Amino acid sequence: MREGRHIVIDRLRGFVAKNVADGIMSRVLTVLVYQRGMLPLHASAVATANGVVGICGQSGAGKSTLAAALVAAGGVIVADDILVLGHAGTFEVFHGACGFKLSDASLHHIGRSSVGLDLANEVEGKYFLPVASNGPTTPLLLDRVVLLREGSPEITPASRLEALAEWTNCVRMPELINTAPNAKAVWQRWADLTTAIDLLYVAHGRRMAALSPIVAYLNTPYALTH
Repeated sequence: MREGRHIVIDRLRGFVAKNVADGIMSRVLTVLVYQRGMLPLHASAVATANGVVGICGQSGAGKSTLAAALVAAGGVIVADDILVLGHAGTFEVFHGACGFKLSDASLHHIGRSSVGLDLANEVEGKYFLPVASNGPTTPLLLDRVVLLREGSPEITPASRLEALAEWTNCVRMPELINTAPNAKAVWQRWADLTTAIDLLYVAHGRRMAALSPIVAYLNTPYALTH
């Protein structure tokens, strides 16, 4: 990867095309975003009637599960697993997905089956669930961020200090940040976001019954202020 524009791929003998494609859309795309001086979040995102909700969390936390539930309730998919925050001065995010990567268990949580779905890759064992995206292709403003955590289902506000401490779960592949032209400026984007955007801790306990009230809450005008 060079200058966030040129990608050179040397495929090994016996490569599996879907694994190569998935690698490009994960680690390679993350490097590209850093090289362009932007901040990639380890997040899925959905545009709701109240604005774009980013859903951050470590692998397996249930980001795609909650995002897919929001889409099923009328939201529009914006991103899955990697959410790109634009350059300094704005909190614009860019569309970057036409579906979700979900495990059998996650599909079950949203009332779907893996029958008829393609494996996204042969490493994670997740299936690709395509979702029609009829939203705008122009950048959208990020309205609030959900920080997924373990535990019994609940929704609580997160302080800025708590949000700052969540960077390891919210910044995508931080070990690659030094590929950015100005790593300090990219880190500053996360600090700025914790000041300007409403942040919520959400736990759904991977329970189907917990998803509905959480989705309803995120789709209801809220009293938090920026």
